[in-house]
Amino acid sequence: MKKFAWMLVLVLMFSLVTSCQQAPATTPPAEGTPAEETPAEETPTEVTNALGDSEAMVYRALYSGEISSMNYLIEGATNEQTVGANVIDTLVEYNDVGELIPGLAETWEVSDDGLTWTFHLRKGVKWFNHLGEPVADVTAHDFVSAAKYVCDPQNQSGTDYMILDLVAGAAEYYDTVSEYYQTLAETDEKVAENSGADFATVGVKAVDDYTLEYTTVDNYPFFPTCLT
Repeated sequence: MKKFAWMLVLVLMFSLVTSCQQAPATTPPAEGTPAEETPAEETPTEVTNALGDSEAMVYRALYSGEISSMNYLIEGATNEQTVGANVIDTLVEYNDVGELIPGLAETWEVSDDGLTWTFHLRKGVKWFNHLGEPVADVTAHDFVSAAKYVCDPQNQSGTDYMILDLVAGAAEYYDTVSEYYQTLAETDEKVAENSGADFATVGVKAVDDYTLEYTTVDNYPFFPTCLT
């Protein structure tokens, strides 16, 4: 009997809470009283990019925490890399079934010994700034500059192993520059060029503006997958 009574009390309490949560009835204005004007819905300002498409360069995603940097050359954390992977084009990409397809590179081939990979870049591709304005053409020289930046210990790239472990001459260049930095005082300016290391010995070269060449340490058939 006590159990039934408690159940009845709970049902009554639930009914009371539910009724209290219902929206109050609205009272129509008295005759002759002007109705309150409903503010017009504001139309958001549409910002278009250089391509004239307001949505083409917008990236939206849920995230677990704020990203620490937009520099995709040094960030190794998944949260940061996810952003870079969705806003930066790469030489090759995966399609929706996991097949490797052309990206910034239209075609590519590997030498008979499996050590030299040559990528032929698409022409007419642009770098864009944060306003969606084109600022420069994408060329093979950009990839050489990026590799050199990653191979500089001062930049503390979290993904430098991708180059140091796979690309010929990269680890040796990195070690030479690192040893040079260790001989400097805190106040000395750290410039990789002053170390005597020659980046031309590293296996990342721009054969011309739209031909990029990588030379690997060993025969790595999977090498293109590392460029995604």
